[in-house]
Amino acid sequence: MHQHGLKTSPATTGCSYYLSECMEKHLPRFLENGTTAIICSQDTLVNAALIQCQQLGYQVPDDVSIIGFDDLPIAAYTSPPLTTIRQNRIELGKSGFFALSSLLNGISISTFLLHTQLIERKSTGNVPVA
Repeated sequence: MHQHGLKTSPATTGCSYYLSECMEKHLPRFLENGTTAIICSQDTLVNAALIQCQQLGYQVPDDVSIIGFDDLPIAAYTSPPLTTIRQNRIELGKSGFFALSSLLNGISISTFLLHTQLIERKSTGNVPVA
C-alpha cells in the first residue's frame, strides 16, 4: 500500500485465527474509522464480512466495498454477489505436485507464477463520497 501512496495504520488492519473472532473484533473498528474497502484473504471470510456489515447497518457496496480471494462456488450466490480473485485450482494443484515431486527427487525448484483473474460482481463499487 505504501508503494501506491496509501496510508496504513493499526486501526485499519487486523488478523484473527477464527472467522467469527475476526469479524467481531476487527470489522466494527474498520468501519468506525472510515474504511471504504475491505480485502479478505478468502471468500468464506468475505461472506462473514457481508453478513456483519448488514447487521451493523452498512450497505455493500454503497457504504463499503468487499473483495475476496478464491472464487468459491458460493461467491456468485451471496447477497450481493461477491467480487473475488479467481485462481486456477488445477494449475495450483499441478504446481504443488511438481514442487513436491522435485523436492523429493533432490531437484531444486524456483518460483512459480500462477495467474489469477478478477471476477467482478456486485460487492464492490465507487468510493463513497462523504
